[in-house]
Amino acid sequence: MQSIFKSKRGPTFFATILLVLAWFANELALAWVHDRIPRNDVRPLPDLWFSLFPEITNSILVTELIMITLLVALFIVMFCHQYRWIVIRRVFFCAALCYTFRAFCIVIFQVPVPSEKTYCAPKSNGSLNIIISRVLRTFWSVGIEQLRPRELCGDLIVSGHTIS
Repeated sequence: MQSIFKSKRGPTFFATILLVLAWFANELALAWVHDRIPRNDVRPLPDLWFSLFPEITNSILVTELIMITLLVALFIVMFCHQYRWIVIRRVFFCAALCYTFRAFCIVIFQVPVPSEKTYCAPKSNGSLNIIISRVLRTFWSVGIEQLRPRELCGDLIVSGHTIS
């Protein structure tokens, strides 16, 4: 039975590369779309939840704490599991698929900002230097908004918190 579950590190490395590429594509899509989403000239789309309940301004902090807690638990399970290489490979492959899907959705579905209180950095000319600097800022903060000021508003249809 043990020979069936051999620890193959090559496919795990491949899944890790896929995850990094999907994450990069995700950050690139988010940085590119930021200048293309409708802003102040378009009202937010009608939403049943927001019409019934008031907006909680610091709810992003709660969602990020939940996300970090889930990720810590995930890494503990992955690295303490008896068949860690199989689990890591499968988790990374599934995450790569989710991030690839998210990158496509960010580019395809561009909706207005969901609230007038949501801050988005001003639009720019969308040059390559600006897009690269946005990607690097998001990369170094690991996508966590508490580690950087909120500026990009292109991922409002498929949130990274939802993927977590």
